[in-house]
Amino acid sequence: MTKGATITVALFFYLCCKLLIMKIKIIKDVYSGSGWRKEGDILEVDPKVARHYLIKGIAIEHKEEKATKETKEAKAPKKRTTKSKK
Repeated sequence: MTKGATITVALFFYLCCKLLIMKIKIIKDVYSGSGWRKEGDILEVDPKVARHYLIKGIAIEHKEEKATKETKEAKAPKKRTTKSKK
């Protein structure tokens, strides 16, 4: 298999996996077949269950937040070290 074909196959499987799993954040405690799902938990569930939780108001869709990059203006100034004169 060529490199291009390998990348295409990997991309296909990645997209399939992303379509089959949704991330949700639980906003109300709920009991499921696998036990209690507590408030604040972030779960990866299949879209059917996720839609059900969203419609019933049990959960909200979870989107990952990107960390802000630190800019030069936000950084604290570094203490300059100089050699002492003798």
